[in-house]
Amino acid sequence: MRILVGASPGGSTDTLSRAVGAEMGRLLGRQAIVENRAGAGGNLAADLVAMWRWFPVISRNSSFTFKGRAVDIKEVGRSLGARYVLEGGVRKAGDRIRVTGQLIDAQTGHHLWAEGYDRKLDNFFDIQDELTDSIAAALEAAVGRSEAERVRVKPPSNLYAWEMWQRGWWHLMYPTREDLSAAETFFLHAIELDGRMAQPHCGLAWLRLMEGFLGWAPPQVSFPEGIRHAQAAMAIDPLEPVSYGAASAILAFSKKLDDALAMGKRSVALNPSGIYAFLGLGLTHLFRGEAGDGIAAGETAIRLSPNDQMLYVILGTLSANYYMARDYLRSIEIAKLAIQRAPNYIVGWRSLANGYGQLGRIDEAREALAKFLELAPAHSTEVAARQIYGFQDEGLIQFYCEGLRKAGWKG
Repeated sequence: MRILVGASPGGSTDTLSRAVGAEMGRLLGRQAIVENRAGAGGNLAADLVAMWRWFPVISRNSSFTFKGRAVDIKEVGRSLGARYVLEGGVRKAGDRIRVTGQLIDAQTGHHLWAEGYDRKLDNFFDIQDELTDSIAAALEAAVGRSEAERVRVKPPSNLYAWEMWQRGWWHLMYPTREDLSAAETFFLHAIELDGRMAQPHCGLAWLRLMEGFLGWAPPQVSFPEGIRHAQAAMAIDPLEPVSYGAASAILAFSKKLDDALAMGKRSVALNPSGIYAFLGLGLTHLFRGEAGDGIAAGETAIRLSPNDQMLYVILGTLSANYYMARDYLRSIEIAKLAIQRAPNYIVGWRSLANGYGQLGRIDEAREALAKFLELAPAHSTEVAARQIYGFQDEGLIQFYCEGLRKAGWKG
């Protein structure tokens, strides 16, 4: 797979290409070759290459044949076998710098992502780190959505292993029984086709967590199975950050909070722009009673990938952390955003009921509670809540249920 870049090697657009190459390689399970076409200047490439050290990103100058020519993006893609073209630039005025980038599908000509970053040149290295994280996270989400949608419309008989994984991941983004069942089928098929891929095991780890949490499988069965899939992914690729993020989340629900914290930190170390690490950390801090740290983790994930397919999960966890911080209005606000993203995701409705209950808005609390219990009948009792949630401290679990009780919950 080749990625064409509208810049000379070492330039600012070449910088963006390193993020694309590394993230696409991890997403698609194949080698990415970065091709350069002269253009902008700048230098962030070294950090991006170092950050994704587990995946080879190779720079080549064969695309210089297009230098100085007005060419169609589709033609360039066909000539070099590139699926995506990344363009960008950098401008400096006084003590401020502006970095821009856009990702284009070379097959359709559609723009998948565009962003501008304006920064004051106080500390170049801090800016370098911030832009590295922000750009890489944004591109991961853009490429992930594009690839998932592309393989979704292909008949299953034409899918290879990584496409099976992508299609499974697409279904995993939707919290319904039917979608999780479809995701499981695709993940298992991907493993059958290529047992050397870590990503399908990562998908199954997150899937088992969701099954247990949503009450569609016994958590005492699904959580350990999820851990086994996370460990399988780590064994195949010890530097795959999503596996550690999944393990962090599952261990948090399993009340192994010290281990969950360690796994979350390991995931961040491997990929500081990966949102799954911060999702695991958000849950871990929630159950440890560290709501401030949980809020910071959730807001970091949203800053890194504000349009991510899993945003509803991050918002749900963030709303729970705001509730535990006793900021009920903010918890309700975030919960509503989660519900907008995924109306059937139970955490948003739970946070609404909790927050409204604490504020004494009982009619609204009862309405939210009814919807929560309709979607999650397995959460109807305190015994079930103790089995599912990872709180170890008695005072924390009681407070987490207090707003529901004010709303009329009989658990």
